Amino acid sequence: MRKLFGRNKEGSNKKGKAALSVLGGTTALAALAPAAGAAPIEFTGVTSPVGVADAVTTGVNFMNIFGEWTMLAYGVPIAFVIIGAGIWLVRKLPQKGGKKA
Repeated sequence: MRKLFGRNKEGSNKKGKAALSVLGGTTALAALAPAAGAAPIEFTGVTSPVGVADAVTTGVNFMNIFGEWTMLAYGVPIAFVIIGAGIWLVRKLPQKGGKKA
């Protein structure tokens, strides 16, 4: 903590100033809600016509109808990320190993 908020020998620590400003901004936002007159929301007596079983059934039915398209929509971006990570790793490995004689 001292390293983050303290000053180094060359001058002021930019990380410490940034962390302190984020901390101050968070504190100001936390103090803003009660000052703005936010009233608590009362949920007594509120019921929902949809239960957990209905939500699960709807999700299962959705996946039965659109399962292949959903997997495709998730799979394509994930495949690009994995391929990109592999290419990055292959390019970085020779630099880390040094020259071989």
